[in-house]
Amino acid sequence: MGVEDLTFSQSSAAINDPLVVGGTNVVITITNSGDDSLTGLGIYISPSTFSGPFSSLPDGTPENDYMHVLSLGDSGVTGGLYIVETSLNGAPTVAVNQYIRSGYGDRLASKAAVIPNLNAADYVTVSIRVETPTSAPARVLYFDFRVE
Repeated sequence: MGVEDLTFSQSSAAINDPLVVGGTNVVITITNSGDDSLTGLGIYISPSTFSGPFSSLPDGTPENDYMHVLSLGDSGVTGGLYIVETSLNGAPTVAVNQYIRSGYGDRLASKAAVIPNLNAADYVTVSIRVETPTSAPARVLYFDFRVE
């Protein structure tokens, strides 16, 4: 059918809750569980639809966190959401090595790390991490990681 046929997992377990992504690489597996091939997929972020557990509420609004991630990527220093690489069915496809920033992965029209065509039962793995510049205080940021 489409992107609704994509399933997300980490270490073979379905991802049903928000992930904690820190300074180490996190590998997410995205599988086409449908019958049709999917083309033109890519990664982007958007303001969070989740405001965190009561014990760790965000400092600001979802839009503030989203803009903070983009400003880190725009700054030219080490910081923000970093896409390391992608692989298709276990074979490396591209070493992306890019931060999400304004104009690159900040919305659907500027998808980052374009994913190769996914035939039925194909899967792609995406390695990501969030980095905080040494000059900035670390804090929790909530944002949505999307594939369309």
